[in-house]
Amino acid sequence: MGTAMDMAGRTKHNVAAAVMPEHGHRFTRSWWWRTLIVVLTVTIAAASAMLSASLYLSRIDPVRAVALWPGNSLARANMASNGLLAKMQRSSAPAARAAASAALTAQPGNVAAARVMALAASLNGDEPRALRWLRYGEQQSRRDLSTQLALIEYAVNRGEIAEALRHYDRALRTEPESYQQLFPILFAASAEAAVREPLIALLRQRPFWREFFLSQLTGGPTPFAITAPIVAAVSLDPAVPREREILSRTITKGVGENRLAAARRFVPGPASIGIRNGGFEASNNWPPFDWALADDAELGSVIEQGVRDGRGSALFLDARNGRSGEVAHQAEVLPAGRYMLTLAAGDVTGAMDERPLVTIRCAGSNTALLTWRLPTLPTAGAQLRAPFTVPQGCTGQLLSITASSPANEGTDAPRPWIDDVAVKMARSTS
Repeated sequence: MGTAMDMAGRTKHNVAAAVMPEHGHRFTRSWWWRTLIVVLTVTIAAASAMLSASLYLSRIDPVRAVALWPGNSLARANMASNGLLAKMQRSSAPAARAAASAALTAQPGNVAAARVMALAASLNGDEPRALRWLRYGEQQSRRDLSTQLALIEYAVNRGEIAEALRHYDRALRTEPESYQQLFPILFAASAEAAVREPLIALLRQRPFWREFFLSQLTGGPTPFAITAPIVAAVSLDPAVPREREILSRTITKGVGENRLAAARRFVPGPASIGIRNGGFEASNNWPPFDWALADDAELGSVIEQGVRDGRGSALFLDARNGRSGEVAHQAEVLPAGRYMLTLAAGDVTGAMDERPLVTIRCAGSNTALLTWRLPTLPTAGAQLRAPFTVPQGCTGQLLSITASSPANEGTDAPRPWIDDVAVKMARSTS
């Protein structure tokens, strides 16, 4: 019995002795393997960080980018480009060309290097080679703005307007940051019909930058004579808010330059002569050819329910705290001739200088055609009329309504109102 138990004990001891060394070896191998993985991971992460930093610095600081990652061919190409651009001398071309060639060997699709090769060729007087390198760079990527600008310059120098506009389009489609640089050039160039017509054809294709272009064109200092033909030709839809805004800006620009007749053509709907929305029943969507109303707590005008048996709306004039000035105006395009201005008004009281004033002046020259101070009128109102004449050469007019604060500004102070404003040709007396 004892012998059997001793044998069993020795057997267990032998098995344990045989197994334990194997576990020790496995633990050692596992530890070294995990350590190796950690070291490799850290090394790869560090290299990746350096590469990322190098790529980030490739354009803004190519020297540091190369120091971080000597194999960064983009940074090397930009170094060569910067060096060449800094001197712009033929003697600098060989070194820049060698650096760009090395970068292209490492990365054949390097657009910056292709651009350096083009510049070096240009400094050597080899324009055909320069153009070939630029086209090669563009084949690799159309997103390089400098390449597109160089191709635009080549096209313009050769008088190839359509080709230049193609590169403008590519630059604007791929680099929205270029808008501020390229739009003013196009604005100025479009004064020439040779540029304006193909530009309009391009805009009719509705590139996504079109609205940005038209917004800056109409909102900036570009003259109405350049702006108007482009806006008229691209068929904007006033139902689209952005396009409606462009039309409105065009109208404002034309009126500001005293081109009222031309600006009036941009107002949607059938053309008409005379007051628009004289009954104040519709929206004033296109000022100043619709009513432009002042909106001030102390000096302004507002369209509200009329007082004549509750019939429709009227324009109510408000002036307080000693304020006086224009509260409403509308631009007109009346041909030379004799006219009659008619309107309804009411609740007009006070001294003459406290009562509403209606004037019509020639746009630009500011020559007065009518200066009409309304008479005192009851709240229920009355119909009034006043004649005026538009002389030759007065191609646009401005009708203005001025309000003045009454001497009595209590809560029961009168609120003058105006309605049914109309202009008609006066009947001949001959």
